[in-house]
Amino acid sequence: MKITKQFNWRVVVEPRGLGNFGIASISDYAIEPDEEKREARYKAMCEDIMEQIKRHIDDVGNVYLDCDTEEVCSYCRRTWEVNEDPNDPDAELGQPLCCHKAIEEWRANKCQSDIK
Repeated sequence: MKITKQFNWRVVVEPRGLGNFGIASISDYAIEPDEEKREARYKAMCEDIMEQIKRHIDDVGNVYLDCDTEEVCSYCRRTWEVNEDPNDPDAELGQPLCCHKAIEEWRANKCQSDIK
């Protein structure tokens, strides 16, 4: 079903790239090829930066984490979309439009909720 991806973590001060070593820089993907692990490392780095800002800089009014989000299918990782057209002959209202597995799960959940 639908999951919400969180990515591009940031504080007002942008973190240095994972592959930026000052004197040399390589791709973040070379440092951490797994997207979820890479984003977790960026989030942790932003949390550390945020704590250091609070500890070392006077008169900070607010420091917070921010990120972009995207809803994707847990099966195919495509952008999550549902049918919003009640007159669509090919899909039921609210049905996912991305892949067969998502549609099957949605129908199974719909049948269970109809029984209750």
